[in-house]
Amino acid sequence: MIKISITDFHTILLHAEKISNGQLDFIYVLRTELKNKLGIDNVDQFIDSITQNEVPDVQNQTRLFLAQFNFIIESDNCNYHLVKLNDNYCEIQPISEI
Repeated sequence: MIKISITDFHTILLHAEKISNGQLDFIYVLRTELKNKLGIDNVDQFIDSITQNEVPDVQNQTRLFLAQFNFIIESDNCNYHLVKLNDNYCEIQPISEI
């Protein structure tokens, strides 16, 4: 399973937010981060939705998008969390609870 740092996770969320605010130069950065850090290639539909402001809560929509993929977040204190989709929202669960 892929593991990313909590900083990388928050950076991805931040770049999605910047794109939704019209800073389109971050599209390439976000696409590269998703490919290199999580191995996600097919992001065009997701990026289109945030560039066109089709989603009211970009942070939550980004979490929902990311929850479709299996990866673990490593926090600064070396605890691990699993990002998973639960119904229509994203949960970030400590590994000990799984």
